[in-house]
Amino acid sequence: MGLSDEQMVDANVGLVSRVVEALRGLEHPVRLVHLGTVHEYGLAPVGTRQREDSRPQPQMVYGELKLRATQVVLDAVAEGALDAVVLRVGNVVGPGQPGHSLLGVMARKLREADAAGRTATLTLAPLTAQRDFVGLADTVEGVLAAARAGAPAPLVNIGRGEGVSAREMVELLIEASGVPTEVVEDPGPEGAGPETEWQCLDIALAGESLGWTPRETPALAVGTLWKAEAGR
Repeated sequence: MGLSDEQMVDANVGLVSRVVEALRGLEHPVRLVHLGTVHEYGLAPVGTRQREDSRPQPQMVYGELKLRATQVVLDAVAEGALDAVVLRVGNVVGPGQPGHSLLGVMARKLREADAAGRTATLTLAPLTAQRDFVGLADTVEGVLAAARAGAPAPLVNIGRGEGVSAREMVELLIEASGVPTEVVEDPGPEGAGPETEWQCLDIALAGESLGWTPRETPALAVGTLWKAEAGR
């Protein structure tokens, strides 16, 4: 993302801390909806779901910093000093996909090939990692539901509640684009076996506390991503 370590801390923790302090002093409280991330949980054994009370075990710096920011918000809520909801959001898919992300990179390559009138060549590793992908429109609806709910839980998962392989998401993107594509297989490191860990959110509380359930299928979410990319 091009940020130094110091900038990463300030963007993910410092900014949230300043917002929380500013809201503490308001005469008329407003609700803060803070966007956390599934990466605060880290990975879990395949077949399990990560609940709001699951022990966070982030495995990357980004997840660690987001967890620190989440704790700042939850501590203020526990003190009675803040009306806030933290949404732990899965891997969002849709228009505006970050250019450095897997789907962002693949979408750009497909668009460039389409513009040049040639077959796209995508070199893919096995991409067996399974993650909880959630559509952008569903995510926005989750934020609105959190803002409007009467007395929501302070921490709520927002995802689809299913693990989908990254490879399947890329295949859906190729299908949505309609761009002739040659996929080149990169077998990856020798001896690499099937994944034993994944990310999959338990989203029951989102329905109970916010009245929210996801509606976008992975194919629909990827389709909106491609429509936005193709329109560039």
